[in-house]
Amino acid sequence: MNDTTASSLSDDTRNILGRAPVLVFLLVAAADGQVDKKELKMFQKLIAMKQYEVLLAMLQQTEESLSEAVRRLLADDRNLIEHLITLSHTLNEALPPEPALLIKGTLVAFAKEIAEASGGFLGVFGSRISNEEKAALTVIVQTFGLLEAAASNTKPKAAETLSEIPDNLYPLLKSNQWADKARGSVLVRSVYGDDEIKPEEPVVAYAIDSPETVEFVNADSLDGSLSVQALHEGAIANLEARLSGRGAWNEITVDLSPKGHGVVKGLVYSGDFYCAEAMLSETILKQAHQMLDSAFLMLAAPERGKLFVTHLVDQDQPEAEKLVFMAVSVKHYFNPHEAPIAPTVWIARNGKMVGHVAGMDAVIEAAKQAAQADLEGEEKMLRCEPSRIPDKDSYSVHLNVVAKDIEIMCKNLQHAIRDCATQNSEDEQFSGQIHVSLSIEDPNYNADGQQALTELMNDMFAYLTSQLQSIMDRVGRERQIALTYTILD
Repeated sequence: MNDTTASSLSDDTRNILGRAPVLVFLLVAAADGQVDKKELKMFQKLIAMKQYEVLLAMLQQTEESLSEAVRRLLADDRNLIEHLITLSHTLNEALPPEPALLIKGTLVAFAKEIAEASGGFLGVFGSRISNEEKAALTVIVQTFGLLEAAASNTKPKAAETLSEIPDNLYPLLKSNQWADKARGSVLVRSVYGDDEIKPEEPVVAYAIDSPETVEFVNADSLDGSLSVQALHEGAIANLEARLSGRGAWNEITVDLSPKGHGVVKGLVYSGDFYCAEAMLSETILKQAHQMLDSAFLMLAAPERGKLFVTHLVDQDQPEAEKLVFMAVSVKHYFNPHEAPIAPTVWIARNGKMVGHVAGMDAVIEAAKQAAQADLEGEEKMLRCEPSRIPDKDSYSVHLNVVAKDIEIMCKNLQHAIRDCATQNSEDEQFSGQIHVSLSIEDPNYNADGQQALTELMNDMFAYLTSQLQSIMDRVGRERQIALTYTILD
């Protein structure tokens, strides 16, 4: 939005647009309406980045300071979602379609950056973006009417007509369920390059990946000078160029000697969002053939960003260690860190996909059971016993926590505290106070790590206090959330 455009807008419209960056900040990072100095500094640092200069310009078009914009938004009787709806309508009415779409996309990118930076501990405590932040991002994307390919279940947006291959066109593996919804609107093909798409296998779509959105190519997107095969070859070339500086093969070893079997060595290709798609690249697959010294490979792409490879199992006398390696790999489909793709196990010959391994139902079921066992095992490694502590006409909650594994505790304690707050939020006698007494029984933990753990706990509790207050506010409680903890000797 340039100065000429801004000068033609009314004061009300200019203020609505100017508060837009603050609005998405509040939606994602401070849903409770309480913003501390640390969070404001984070906002100021992010909006000063070059890619958000249009948002900074919008903010500077108003007479308000940052703190004043925050105060006005939070003091309004309407909730933040209503403000977001008003913002979307204002962008559509005040600006031409292309600038409005650009600003919406930039706001979504800004919101994602806020979510990744918010709290400061999320990179250690499980996913960098919490479920609450993901929900806020989804609300922003849906309200703006934008497609976020990683999460959207709606009909994909199709690209404009293509006469040449853009540099940001990539092949993208999508689940068969996604393909069913997109069929007829998006150009898809099988992983083998033919027209037959098996029900149990994912599909290859073609995505133009830009900062604001992802557009999928359909048959109508191709003019007469560009064939489907040329489109595929161009997408693969872009993929290989991208992954040459990001993706890497790393060795994985599964030792089954204690169980009377041998040791199997496999590979995982990771390091980028598109690493699972490396299975479509003859060049990258041939690297795995060479590293494993085998003309035939067995592959799995269970989730976004990972490709697992080992030697092909003997179909007549399948080796147990190879089957276990595949089960360990496919397990990621049932308990993924990123979007699941498929539990299918494929065969590659000299760098090309030639089919899938038959008779793998037992392996896939074993992977599913192993994923469930992992979840149950994590629960055993973190024991939380809540108790109510009465105090006159109210009560607080005391969580006795025993952590047998620090890493699992860091990932899951926040969920236990959030569940505790949610379960008690509607009880009028709940004071809002939750205290955690933490006993650590991890043999790898020692006093030297206590300062680092204390810093992480402080970050976690500050973040959760902000998030959980919104729960109290939603149910109309005037009590303030107060989280405290003690690390027991």
